[in-house]
Amino acid sequence: MSEQQAAPKARRLSLFLWVTGAALWLIVLVLAVGIFTRRGESEAPSIEVEVVDSPTSDGASGVVVKTPKETTPIWNPNGVADFSFTERSGETVTKQDLLGKPWIVGFIFTRCAGPCPKVSGQMSVLQDALADADVRLVTMTVDPDYDTPDVLSRYAEAYGADAEKWLFLTGDKDTLHGYITKEFLQSVEEMQGADRKPGFEVLHTTNLMLVDAKGVVRGKYNAQEPEDMAKLRRDVKRLKS
Repeated sequence: MSEQQAAPKARRLSLFLWVTGAALWLIVLVLAVGIFTRRGESEAPSIEVEVVDSPTSDGASGVVVKTPKETTPIWNPNGVADFSFTERSGETVTKQDLLGKPWIVGFIFTRCAGPCPKVSGQMSVLQDALADADVRLVTMTVDPDYDTPDVLSRYAEAYGADAEKWLFLTGDKDTLHGYITKEFLQSVEEMQGADRKPGFEVLHTTNLMLVDAKGVVRGKYNAQEPEDMAKLRRDVKRLKS
């Protein structure tokens, strides 16, 4: 073979080797990017967003963003602790009174200028939507010093609360706040000083909690999210008394 004939073949071989090498490097690069991307996703902390009655500079409710170690709280598998609170009727209600059927509990205070009306409004919707379900609704005030049984009675009437199906509970402030944080793992804090504004006296969650017939918390649902409320209705109907 002459040098003139060998030269084109050598150039073609060189080009083939260069293209093949470039392709291999490209494949390695793509695989490396994929590995680091997946690693970053798996190590990235999850974010939980919870809307609370927190006043902003313009008086609107604010948003608190938390990054807990676990995005799904682990509630006591043995159920919530015993309690003894006062219902708007003046009668004492305990955990024993609620056992035997599922119940949904929400947290509000009657002079709230934030999302509390939304929370109570959703409870009212649930009362109608679950009229045929054997379930109880429970509202716990986070401002018991102000929300006496008489105050809660007037508040309940404004939302058309059925006294047989929807309970409103008050009691000692420290006991109530402690119960909410320890048993339901939800935030509640009385505001102090310059942070204490009319209608925003207490910082608290807008979540509704689903408790089964044995007193075990089964989930939380943001009252301000329609998707959560739809899921809550489905989950309630799946529970058996």
